[in-house]
Amino acid sequence: SASDSSDGVREPESQEVHDVTFALPGPLGLQFVNLHPPYIVEDILKAGVAAGLGISVGDEMVRVGSDDCTQLAWEAVRDRLLRRPIDVQFRRGAGLPEQGLITGLKSLGGGVLGGLGSFTKKTSETLKTVSGASDELQTLQARLEVSEQLRKVAS
Repeated sequence: SASDSSDGVREPESQEVHDVTFALPGPLGLQFVNLHPPYIVEDILKAGVAAGLGISVGDEMVRVGSDDCTQLAWEAVRDRLLRRPIDVQFRRGAGLPEQGLITGLKSLGGGVLGGLGSFTKKTSETLKTVSGASDELQTLQARLEVSEQLRKVAS
């Protein structure tokens, strides 16, 4: 949660910052909740330059190089991030709890949709199994009917 300062402006309780240097070429592998301030990390892709540098989902990118990016347009931030090496500062856990319901739901969306994809795949596999079992059952019923008819003819 946040505390109210004397002027009524809400300030995040966490002021802990995390400094990283993006030195390697290639995609950063960072996804942000929005492409405008605040730049809250939504996901860190395993194959990106940012992987393994201690950045966490919910961190807010606050500085790129020597520039405060909390008011910069995305194009300006992106241009700075393309320069390597570049020092970047994140404020720990600054974002998701304070962003409100819509942003929180957007940040959860990737996980929910990813889970839905997994659920859909498993459901599809289960339906194929059930369909296969149904086909086998129909084959067995047909054989049983033939077997019963043969037994009637034989008796």
